[in-house]
Amino acid sequence: MKKNIIVTGVLAIALGFTSLSATDFDLRSNMLQLNKELNGIQRGFITNDVQRMNVSLDTFEANSQELLAHKNKLIEKLPKDMKNRNHKATQGRDAARKIRHSLKSIREALGTKKGLAGKKSRAKAQSAYLDIVDACFQCHNVVRDKKRLAAKNK
Repeated sequence: MKKNIIVTGVLAIALGFTSLSATDFDLRSNMLQLNKELNGIQRGFITNDVQRMNVSLDTFEANSQELLAHKNKLIEKLPKDMKNRNHKATQGRDAARKIRHSLKSIREALGTKKGLAGKKSRAKAQSAYLDIVDACFQCHNVVRDKKRLAAKNK
């Protein structure tokens, strides 16, 4: 038990040091970091480690909001030659809003059962996690369409 607490503490400190602000790295590096944090949430579900999930939820929320919620900052991170950067940044901002809402749902489902059985509470939290993944894919499908559309128009 003590070992788990120590390992979790070290993990939290390591995530704190590796989670630098969005302006310190390019967009790809930030997306890889968000993916790592999202995987931490998933591992928390799989191992039923609420403490790990809470650490990952906190870091994922802070970093996703910092990167995606500010439209003008996101426009600056998109490639200069990309068409419709304003629209794509709007998609990112919308994804940030969906992510924030889903993270709130996960915390509510895990923290208070509100009369729900444990199984239903976990299912609600897992559904909210899938909503986060869906928001990520929806944004990626819009932002990454440049190569796909170029190949389609040939």
